[in-house]
Amino acid sequence: MLDDPTAAAAETWRRVGVVADRLGLPRPGYDTVRRTLLDGRRRRAEISRLLDPIAVDLARGRVSIAHHERIRAAVEIAGDGRKGRRH
Repeated sequence: MLDDPTAAAAETWRRVGVVADRLGLPRPGYDTVRRTLLDGRRRRAEISRLLDPIAVDLARGRVSIAHHERIRAAVEIAGDGRKGRRH
């Protein structure tokens, strides 16, 4: 993974640039990487906020239909991050 959540956006930008060079692709601009990075970090944090309590309940052997809404919301957030990506 190129992004270390504890690292500054500039460090991730440098890592992305190295990979782009290796692949023969143009280096993306700092602002582009920073916006994408911050959006991804925000989405991951929100998904964790929704799913961590479910993981704790499952580890304790508790399953609830009430978890459905949290799972649906997490899937929706994760799906938003895939829009516009090339496959």
